[in-house]
Amino acid sequence: RGEPLYRVRQSGGIPVPATEAADGGAYWPYAIPGASQFLYFDENHQSIALGSLADIHRHKTLFSADSNAVYTPPRDGQPGLLFWLRGTTLVGQAFDPRSGKLSGDSFPVAEGVGFNDHMRLIDLSASRNGILLYGAGDTMKRRLAWLRRDGSVVESVGEPNWLRAVRLSPDGRRAVIEQGLTRTLW
Repeated sequence: RGEPLYRVRQSGGIPVPATEAADGGAYWPYAIPGASQFLYFDENHQSIALGSLADIHRHKTLFSADSNAVYTPPRDGQPGLLFWLRGTTLVGQAFDPRSGKLSGDSFPVAEGVGFNDHMRLIDLSASRNGILLYGAGDTMKRRLAWLRRDGSVVESVGEPNWLRAVRLSPDGRRAVIEQGLTRTLW
């Protein structure tokens, strides 16, 4: 079910599959810096997988998971780390992308990290210098509202949805909203 992931050169060109068609439920690719590999969430098998840009047939299931994963490369003599959710706890574990192996025990990093259950996506970003940035709770689904200057709600607008961007018109009467799983403009 679903489509494979695709790759395309930075200079443009024709997109080609990066995962096999049978992998169809491949989501949330995360490029591993300095490597021709990437992580992705395999929805069909509820797992984190390691794919290869050099060989579409070379992929490896790493472990069962309910969310995507994010990788940070080695720094200051420390190994690279893989981060994902276990329940509502963000956990990390040493990971070597070359061998595709985790080592040591996983460890808790933060509680109550934002997670979009429908999309299996953690609200998390990792920098190369060891900083993690995450949202708390269900930070993906939002509801628009008009607020007073003191922060109290005047009126809610519509039902909660996956909103990405809101731009008010100069007169404040209309807005352009990017929303939904297909990311359409309203």
